[in-house]
Amino acid sequence: MVYDAIGGASDAPQGWIAMTSIAAVAGQGSLSNLCRRMLAGLRIYGADGESRADLDAAAMGVVYAHRTPEDRFDRQPIKFAGGRYTLVADCRIDNRSDLIAALSLGSAASRLSDAGIVAHAFEAWGVASFDRLRGDFAVAIWDRTDRRFIVARDPAGCAPLFFHARDGVVALASMPRALHAIETVPRRADTAFITNAIRQGGMFDAASFWDGIGRVLPGHFGYLDSDGLEQERYWYPPELRKRSGRFDDYVEGLREQVERAVSRRLRGELDVATHLSGGLDSGAVTGAAASVLRDRGRVTAFTAGPREGFAAHNETRIEDETPLAAATARLHSNVEHVVVRTGPDWATSAIETVFEYWQAPTTNICNLGWSEQINAAAQARGLRVLMPATLGNLALSYGGEHIFSDPMAQDDWGQLAKNILGELHAPIGVARAFARMIRDSLKRRFRPGQAGKSWTYFPGDEPFADIVLEPTYRDILMRSVARADRGSMHKGTWGRWGIDIRDPSTDRDLMDYVASVPLAMFRKSGVERALIKAAAVGWIAPEALTERRKGLQSADWYEQVAAHRDWLHDQLDAIADHEEAARMVGIDRLRRILNESPNDWRDPEVFAHYRHALLRGISAGHFIRRASGANR
Repeated sequence: MVYDAIGGASDAPQGWIAMTSIAAVAGQGSLSNLCRRMLAGLRIYGADGESRADLDAAAMGVVYAHRTPEDRFDRQPIKFAGGRYTLVADCRIDNRSDLIAALSLGSAASRLSDAGIVAHAFEAWGVASFDRLRGDFAVAIWDRTDRRFIVARDPAGCAPLFFHARDGVVALASMPRALHAIETVPRRADTAFITNAIRQGGMFDAASFWDGIGRVLPGHFGYLDSDGLEQERYWYPPELRKRSGRFDDYVEGLREQVERAVSRRLRGELDVATHLSGGLDSGAVTGAAASVLRDRGRVTAFTAGPREGFAAHNETRIEDETPLAAATARLHSNVEHVVVRTGPDWATSAIETVFEYWQAPTTNICNLGWSEQINAAAQARGLRVLMPATLGNLALSYGGEHIFSDPMAQDDWGQLAKNILGELHAPIGVARAFARMIRDSLKRRFRPGQAGKSWTYFPGDEPFADIVLEPTYRDILMRSVARADRGSMHKGTWGRWGIDIRDPSTDRDLMDYVASVPLAMFRKSGVERALIKAAAVGWIAPEALTERRKGLQSADWYEQVAAHRDWLHDQLDAIADHEEAARMVGIDRLRRILNESPNDWRDPEVFAHYRHALLRGISAGHFIRRASGANR
């Protein structure tokens, strides 16, 4: 392979370089100058130098920031295959050693950056290489022969990649702000996309929050030219196995997968931060990290709690998870437990940070305050890696809820009978699972393609919106992975705080393993989430393993709403001054909600009106008006 880092236009330093932000443009005119302007928009995500390349009909470049050891060799853009291809990539490749062996790269590979490994893989396997990569990645390759870009993202979308193709200009970049350097790209929100994202509780098409800007979808690759982006899914979770093997074997398999997912994300770091709640997902990640790092590194586990002295009112939810989290932390001598509580500022400044760095609205204003405090505390301690567990409930700690409905949806009556027989000793669990199965099957029969009410209370004219019902666990897993495009949040957190979010729950091999486990293995003696509970023994405190209630983040949210009522009124006034934002969020309705004085904040209707309709409406309206350039 002829492997050349294009020189002559590099300001890159000699240290470690990664969390690369990328930009590329093709078309007519002064592409070099346009690429420079695009890169300038990405400098808030890394101030460690730039590299650029002017090609025959395109220009490409990167902005560097520090991350992993091998990236001190990173010199992009990379030209290969006799000059046909030029690559830029924002990537952390976790299976370097496997790829090096498969590609027969030998000892010279130790001096290759992760982007260099990706270039070798693409030359050997073409677009099939993307399915062989593990880790977080966004890749763009200019094909000089076909005059188009080849693009790809990791299955969980942990590295962002946006594009624009209009009026003869084809461009892509890590974040929308780079594409706004193009004169033909409007600086305004895509209100239709925002509406659908709020209604459906996620993002399910290739548009973005910005008008004229699209997304390369997680788990997809595609071809981008003047006609737009044609993309195709390359990641599908494996099919479920039939019930076979011993429960203990699957427990050991899950434990190995979690440890590997965590170990991969410790690359280059011996002291890391985690999110630690009282639940199973974050507890497993924290416990596994402590185990892997024992005698050689430390874990700082951050737990968000309500204000000191907060009196819990909801007996069905855990409103203060700090005691359970503390119990888990005490199991490990190398874990420091830090409790963070929402400060007086709440989300009033964090919402501006989200707009500037994430370039997306948040669906949960309530959590912004403590989330930003954790980031600030981690930064102050010199920690550069934070490991949350955002995908746990449908992957790491899946409970087997579809044990009956899944085989029924697939007309696998034999498997359904086996699952029923295996659950007869737990009549309550059987009744619940059957109720879910009947509900889902009736919806598929009489309302094909639709499923009742969304969990999201939409702040417009219609309080709820129908969403597509995915019939099987495998489909639901793919949908859940895609619904939250994590890349913008990850990039924004790095830009603002210098913290690299590495989420073990999004590990491709872990997701594939869980998706292939027979559903019956997730339940034992009527106990849901039996697999993770068995695998996490020694990682998580016994009292946390046996706790059946779910945690409630920001349980004191209504106190914050009451304390910041003036700020909320100011936000609504600003939204009212923006005609499009006011119409989209239903400004009059939001004002009526805010002017009410609820007697019982625990009432589900009050919760829906305030925490969902009001706060999500304010978040959406804030983004729409700020996207148009309004500062008020």
